[in-house]
Amino acid sequence: MTRPEAFDFARPDDDWATLASRRRDTPVKGLAELRRLTAKFAYGAVLTVQAFTFWPMRWRAAMLRSLGLRLSHDTYIADRCYFKGFGLITEGKVVMNTGCHLDAAGQIILEDGTGLACEVMIVTSSHEIGDETWRAGPVLRKPVRICSGAWIGARAMILPGVTVAPGCVIA
Repeated sequence: MTRPEAFDFARPDDDWATLASRRRDTPVKGLAELRRLTAKFAYGAVLTVQAFTFWPMRWRAAMLRSLGLRLSHDTYIADRCYFKGFGLITEGKVVMNTGCHLDAAGQIILEDGTGLACEVMIVTSSHEIGDETWRAGPVLRKPVRICSGAWIGARAMILPGVTVAPGCVIA
């Protein structure tokens, strides 16, 4: 029986601990913990290295594809961008400028012709409002879709559950 690769069964809301714990062929608990920590380290290392300024924009996308993100071959990612989660999907030509922050705990779909200016933040997770003893209740994840031809201006924030219509400019 061949062993599955770590990313063959990734879902948009998975983190590295979930992926590592889903392995069924781990005979020893200590080995499972070692695999989990190694996978988490590798994920963090790739995210850190891709943010360096000397990589060409297309190479950054290739590094993120190696982690299991579904990015088109026309995705351009500038330096110092931060990614969390596995829910990022790009379709066609997508450009992300310097310093973007994408929380892909839920699904983020960026369609063809989408442009993100400097330091855009897209968030897919939030919390329900809890009781007076703990206001940050259970985590909620809602998808975000940026339709074709949309442009998100510098430092704009897109919150969970938002769909930006085709050709819109958010400034």
